[in-house]
Amino acid sequence: MKKFILLTLITCAMIHIGFAQTKIAISTFKNISDDFKLDRWESTVPGILRAELAKDNEFIILEREKLDEVFEEYKLSLSGFADSSNSVELGKIAGADYLISGTIHSMGEKNWIDVNITHVETAEMRLEQVTAYDTEHGREMAELLAANIRYRLGGSGEYKEKIKLSKHPTGYFLLATAGLATATFLLDNQYKDNYDKYHAASSLPDYNNYYDKANDYRKISLITGAVGAFALVGTIYCWVRNKSIHDVEAFSEKKKKIVPQVSINEKGISSVGIKIHF
Repeated sequence: MKKFILLTLITCAMIHIGFAQTKIAISTFKNISDDFKLDRWESTVPGILRAELAKDNEFIILEREKLDEVFEEYKLSLSGFADSSNSVELGKIAGADYLISGTIHSMGEKNWIDVNITHVETAEMRLEQVTAYDTEHGREMAELLAANIRYRLGGSGEYKEKIKLSKHPTGYFLLATAGLATATFLLDNQYKDNYDKYHAASSLPDYNNYYDKANDYRKISLITGAVGAFALVGTIYCWVRNKSIHDVEAFSEKKKKIVPQVSINEKGISSVGIKIHF
């Protein structure tokens, strides 16, 4: 009986451990670039992160409103959550296992988001970064971040180095250009053949027949030629556009952890320094 009870308790403990969920607090994302168009990412990026990570049963996403209530009680501001040197303590107050905060950057055509993931218990930090060259790809950047954060914190899925963006259909335009060019060539040959027969005709019915055929082939070849020219322009346009498209790419780095340290030797002499964890 005792063995049965002990086995039951162990099993229950294992089930509890197996279903333990990680609590994540997502802080503010600040646009520190000069591009005001990226201001909208301050709300959309953390919003997408919350929605994507909440899909995973391994995580509990602390609601923004609840964080505001907790910090209001302690007279703190969520806007300073990411920058505060006491962020670990704030994370403990909020009951979070991990803190996620970010900054938004832009230089030339390059836009990137730096995300700091802080483990509250150990104060260890990891940087996740995504880069894109178009401000319209904010959603793809946030989704790539969410997938990699999910992998880092829960081990589920796989680490994604990039998201391939949809390219312009150069191949379809090229195929259409080739097909229309071939059709135009064949139709033009039919026009020339019937035109020659028209000149060589010896009877009025043959004369009219070959004239009408030559005229019809001529009209159709002009139409296919014009459409083919548009397809060629489309091919060139798509090729040029595709040369300028960059995929959304990810980068990850484990940050050094710097911990202040005070020690006193046997002679009572104290020393102050820092310990760096790599």
